[in-house]
Amino acid sequence: MKVLLLTIAILSLVACGGGEDSSVQNNNQASAGSLQTEEEKIALSSLNALDVAAATFGARSSIMEAGSSSFAVNLNSPSSLSKTVNLSGIATKTVTSVAPASVAGFEQTFACHGSGFVSIIPQMANPETGFAPGDYVTSQFNNCVDSMQNSLHGEVTLIFSYIEGKIFASSTFSYTADIEFEDLQAADNNGFRVNINGDISVTQVSTEESTTIEISSSRINMGGSQNLVLETLYSTDIEYKDTSTYTSESSGKITDQNLGGEVSFITSKLFEGFLGEYPSSGEMEISGAAGSKIRVSAISAEQVNIAIDADGDGQFEDSFNHAWDSLEHAL
Repeated sequence: MKVLLLTIAILSLVACGGGEDSSVQNNNQASAGSLQTEEEKIALSSLNALDVAAATFGARSSIMEAGSSSFAVNLNSPSSLSKTVNLSGIATKTVTSVAPASVAGFEQTFACHGSGFVSIIPQMANPETGFAPGDYVTSQFNNCVDSMQNSLHGEVTLIFSYIEGKIFASSTFSYTADIEFEDLQAADNNGFRVNINGDISVTQVSTEESTTIEISSSRINMGGSQNLVLETLYSTDIEYKDTSTYTSESSGKITDQNLGGEVSFITSKLFEGFLGEYPSSGEMEISGAAGSKIRVSAISAEQVNIAIDADGDGQFEDSFNHAWDSLEHAL
């Protein structure tokens, strides 16, 4: 998926087709929860299936962007905003930007590719030894515009609770951190805007063979053009370095005012694909009012199938194929 910034995973929308992975489904169901009332849920049908699938997959992309060059990010990397904001990608830029700050141990300001700047402000118990649990860093984006004319303005604070190894300075390291978004304003050159408030928890484990990212959040508010709330979010993304492939899963609940209610989603079959591509296999299930469901199944890295069970009887009475790229831009 091509979203605002490259992902930390995420994360945030992804094993081969075939049998269902029950452990994934059970894990996601536990994560997603079921707090909705029937009055709040959206009744799913053929009339809104494409919009709901696009919005849900977009929300999923907000915490995960599997299949992109996730882990080598810099402040000037070009990207596109699409119809969602990649929170983990913003977080990744924050994390990777602390590398020079962790060496210097003091505030530094970097020019963005297009215009504006970002200030990296570390708070460290011992700057000589680098970041340690309890240390934190704040990134203050001041009308930071990249080469694709996407912009960021506001604050992101990253607070470390666990660190092993030198973060991003070697191929083997791990960390756990909370990332707080405070009125972070993101916009693209097509007029799409969103204000982000909330926090996510991130755990990354990098080895010689793979990089694994887990992300969770109880609540993220995204106002503006997107105008939705993400809740009980969970995602796991694994990038396999030797094969240039990824797998990912996610779950959660979104309330989308543009669609008039809320839906929950789980990954019923792990998504898988090659880095830089949409998933070629995997399945996501979206649940709405009165048992209605939408199933989003990867056919290939280019095509996805959307199936609808409008009456909640467990039978998908209608389905159609759609291009991955068009799905992302459906709204």
